Amino acid sequence: MIKQNLVIVSIILLTSCASQREERRTMASVSSKVYTTSLHHYSSLSKCSEVKREVLGLALKQCIENGYYKVLTAEDIKCPKKPKRSTLLGAFFLGTSANAPVNIKFRCSDNYHKATKAFPQKILFRTRVKNFNSKNDFLLKGGVIWFKNRKGKNIWKAVPLPTDLNTPVEIGTDAEHFVAIDQQGKIFTIKDAAKLTEIKSSDWRSSWGSPLWLGPGMSLPAKRKAWEISFFSPSEETFYVDKAGNKHGIGVGCTTLYVLSKNGQRITYLDPWLPTDYSYEVCTPVRGTFKAINLSASGSTIFLINKYGDMYTRTYDFDISGGNDLLLKYTYDHNMSSSEGGDNIPAFYEPLFNFRAITLDGWQKQPKINAKITDLITIYKGKNHKKLLRVEGVNESDITGYFEKEVLEEEWKFYSTEKSISGNFLKNTQKDSTHLTLGKDESKRFISTTKNMVIKNFNPYCSPANLAVNLGNGEILNLKLHTRETVRQAPRKRGLSINPLPLNGAIEIPKDTFASLATRSKRVRSFVQRNLKGKRFTNIQAMATSYGITIFGLGGSMRNVLDSMFTNPLANLNPLEHMNRLSVIGGSTFIWHFKISKR
Repeated sequence: MIKQNLVIVSIILLTSCASQREERRTMASVSSKVYTTSLHHYSSLSKCSEVKREVLGLALKQCIENGYYKVLTAEDIKCPKKPKRSTLLGAFFLGTSANAPVNIKFRCSDNYHKATKAFPQKILFRTRVKNFNSKNDFLLKGGVIWFKNRKGKNIWKAVPLPTDLNTPVEIGTDAEHFVAIDQQGKIFTIKDAAKLTEIKSSDWRSSWGSPLWLGPGMSLPAKRKAWEISFFSPSEETFYVDKAGNKHGIGVGCTTLYVLSKNGQRITYLDPWLPTDYSYEVCTPVRGTFKAINLSASGSTIFLINKYGDMYTRTYDFDISGGNDLLLKYTYDHNMSSSEGGDNIPAFYEPLFNFRAITLDGWQKQPKINAKITDLITIYKGKNHKKLLRVEGVNESDITGYFEKEVLEEEWKFYSTEKSISGNFLKNTQKDSTHLTLGKDESKRFISTTKNMVIKNFNPYCSPANLAVNLGNGEILNLKLHTRETVRQAPRKRGLSINPLPLNGAIEIPKDTFASLATRSKRVRSFVQRNLKGKRFTNIQAMATSYGITIFGLGGSMRNVLDSMFTNPLANLNPLEHMNRLSVIGGSTFIWHFKISKR
């Protein structure tokens, strides 16, 4: 009996000690000190909720410095009053802020163990709050960005934030690049350190845009469905193989941030070396009419899915698409593509010697998955230049996991995770249902001033367009009008407007038509020889507006008419007239004028 009582007393004492230790541990996870801080820099147009979130983010930075990862406010945060007009005017002339400081008193809570105990061992999908590259996992929770090495059981570390970033709300990463988006949509990047074991606050930059990524900064479009950062990396891709099979160096690589529009029909791409606008786009499948519900991207390869489980991929960035004419040389004729000198030519000088073959391919339709799948998709880099696709779903045994394959493979393989589903289940059809999710076609019809040529479906983002030439007596010569975007000096709105849009490109005689030219009439052969110099591809440059297109044929001259627009300041006043004058000097083989058609 005495022994039993001693055992009971011992249990009570042990329980009491454990309770006291737990209480002390809980107390240790909350700071005893009350901190104060003030937010001085914020937009006068910000909503009260945005200002509160900003000051909480500022307080969280202070907590992280002291080993805590959560803010406990000691009193309500008061919304600032909007400044009077006189105050705004005075602040404008003095170059100061008209905003009243927003103050906060707070304690810090959640030590490292409590903050990270529910974190995953490995991140499988690239989302706006969880992401990974070839080296590190990243996670955004409670305003704190965490990262760790993907291999082994490594500890999570908090990423130090720069002084001008208080409230990261979305994240993304690919290769060496990492991106955080604040609540106003502003882009903050870590350019080179995202694969390292240590990241410093000095690794961040908020600059974006020309020249050379030193521009004023950039924000994502407010109306967006999805986005992803991509880096065609010298350390991972190492080289680019064009459609002719020739290998080319990639210099410093190509950074692209792809943004899927709210309606899922347009993909705007942002390049930190280009003007800070939303004018550059990737044509979505079916000539820009396909509506996607999610997007993923890695190494300049884009992965789309619609609500019926139809999936497409495409490799596309400013350099690959043929836009970078200032630094690279391109050709539509794959017979002209070359990689002379191979690895003996330094990557910096390689573009001076070799032409890159521009791909004429569009989107690649991926095989359907015959199972229940969600809208959660991911593309990531594997070994030996391979890109892998991953789609969340459930197999025939109702086990949760994901389906995966390499981009060029036909068969999907299932991998079990037995974790709860994160995405939204789709109406996945067994047959191709692309046609069920098509939107409005933005293509326009243009007729030549001579009335004998028609561009049937011109869209500056969706090349090529069909060009029909009526040579009389019912004889039609069907050609392809290829166009591509160029380096521009200043921002502009998307699409066509009264402001001329400069384009490079080519007139193509389709392969079968070119092979049968000898059997065509004399007037067809004469037209081809006179305008296209008997070649299958003829380089052109064009200026397109909402009311017309002027095309300059360069079949007889390699002179680049557009290049002079970057050195002549008067060209920007009237670029169309400037090109008309240069075409005479440069020896264009033809000048075709087209006007918009309402038909």
